[in-house]
Amino acid sequence: MKRRMNVLPGAGLFRTFLVLVFALALAACGRKKKTDLCESFRLYEARHVPCHIFEVSDLNEFDVLSQKATEVDSGLNYPKTFAVGIFSVPRVKFTRTHIIDGFAPADHYEFIKALSDHYASDTTFLNNVQLVDVINVKNKNAVFLKDTLQRVSDNGRNSTFKMKAPTYVALVYRQTNPAKRSKWVGEYMTWKREIVSFANNQLHTETIELLNEKAFK
Repeated sequence: MKRRMNVLPGAGLFRTFLVLVFALALAACGRKKKTDLCESFRLYEARHVPCHIFEVSDLNEFDVLSQKATEVDSGLNYPKTFAVGIFSVPRVKFTRTHIIDGFAPADHYEFIKALSDHYASDTTFLNNVQLVDVINVKNKNAVFLKDTLQRVSDNGRNSTFKMKAPTYVALVYRQTNPAKRSKWVGEYMTWKREIVSFANNQLHTETIELLNEKAFK
């Protein structure tokens, strides 16, 4: 004779409850991811961009915020600007967020991962990386630029250089000297801009200019 399995009363309801709680937690986590990445996007663009125009997708360990194809109009059009981040479920927050401007993260995953890892420490982080064909620098630092086509403009304080080919430029933030912090000096400030490239699974960097040097001394 087959034995009947004893099922505790309410066991099915308890499993249903757990599934519901898990589903609600996932939904809340998804909303937070979108809200936080949207806020990073807004800070970069320096304008209020409505979150409903975006969607979030997965790219290995990264979450990627991109504009929905159905939400593009003349006033809101960001075909090549993305917010990416690595989300910590136990901490319920992003441990890293970056803006990718000018190229699609899905086509450059290894580069973005290497770049994100390179600048990730207790004192520094990558704010954004742009693909550009011109670079603006202080004149005193112009000697550091290589592979430029020509100087486009010079107003005595800053110069604009045309590059021979589109170039990736990273903006890096660094933790400031606690003794220098005030309402004008925060915990982190822009530290340097660098030309970055990725070849043969190796990241290469070249400093364009250092910024806010006094805040770090």
